[in-house]
Amino acid sequence: MVLEKPVLVVNLTGYPDTVPYVSSGAAIGVYREEEIAPAIESALWGGEQIQKMLQAQRKFVEDYVFKIAGKSKERVFQLLFIC
Repeated sequence: MVLEKPVLVVNLTGYPDTVPYVSSGAAIGVYREEEIAPAIESALWGGEQIQKMLQAQRKFVEDYVFKIAGKSKERVFQLLFIC
């Protein structure tokens, strides 16, 4: 997601997803074996659907990971050495 690429969540366990990637629209969910190939095709050639997912990914990353500002090295340095 951070690299702004389509993401597939493959969960064949029968248990609910533990992270809301799919429910937030940031990933394509695959819950049965026969859904894998169509999901990969959708991720590669989904057009408008993929554009919507990439927008949801940006929001997800911003909300849950951190803002992408190209300054991660500086933030890690501050955490390690300036505390």
